[in-house]
Amino acid sequence: TLEYGDTYEGFYDSLCSVLDELARGLEDKEGRRYREQFKDRLRVLAEKAKGIGWGYGDFVCDRVEMLTRG
Repeated sequence: TLEYGDTYEGFYDSLCSVLDELARGLEDKEGRRYREQFKDRLRVLAEKAKGIGWGYGDFVCDRVEMLTRG
């Protein structure tokens, strides 16, 4: 944020909605078979999201953990 400034809360809410939609798709019966293909990329996303404001980083880390365990 030092380089670009802070973004408003609605922007982060939109990003959370997109991740949530992807997660729902990967959790349904058909989507489960694709989950393995996304695990590494989701873990990278969670790592990069740590510390980002408006609760976004926490949401991403929690959602990715649910998707990638087991």
